[in-house]
Amino acid sequence: YADEECRQLLNLMNKEKFELCYELEEKGRFISPQLLPQTPPEYRFNFSGGLEFRFRYAFMPEGLISRLIVRLNHLIRKEQGRQFIWRYGAVLEKEGCLAEIIQTRFSSEGHRDISVRVTGSDYRKKDLLTDIRNAIDDIHRKSFRHINYKILIPCNSAKCSTSGSPKLFQLDELNSLVEAG
Repeated sequence: YADEECRQLLNLMNKEKFELCYELEEKGRFISPQLLPQTPPEYRFNFSGGLEFRFRYAFMPEGLISRLIVRLNHLIRKEQGRQFIWRYGAVLEKEGCLAEIIQTRFSSEGHRDISVRVTGSDYRKKDLLTDIRNAIDDIHRKSFRHINYKILIPCNSAKCSTSGSPKLFQLDELNSLVEAG
């Protein structure tokens, strides 16, 4: 492609249009999350005392996690010039808090999830969790208005915490219980 054609294509693909790529700090270099390796980079994530929620889809459109990564690229954790992203997830960092976002590719029940875990100081981790939820909600509104999904919160009791697969509660149901006292 000629230089002008490349600029036009990148402009269409970039964060402001189709959310297929984002520009790195070194101008002229771009990352397209859907072209990244499928396996995550090695990293340590101490999740004790963290917050967790899941978006569960009976049908998840392709590219949803890629758009999320593009939208939140300014928060991607960087260490020694390397970013902690892969095709199906990312580690984000904001004000001393870490968030792990992972799309499950398959499940025995047929659904797919975007799982989000956030750790750090109580006040700040809620802010990061809100940023992530708002970005996902905005993607739904902008591109997938009629998508069906549930927001699930895992049980955080001592018994559930030590089990390999804690019970999941729908956020709507929990909010109804809180309102009922």
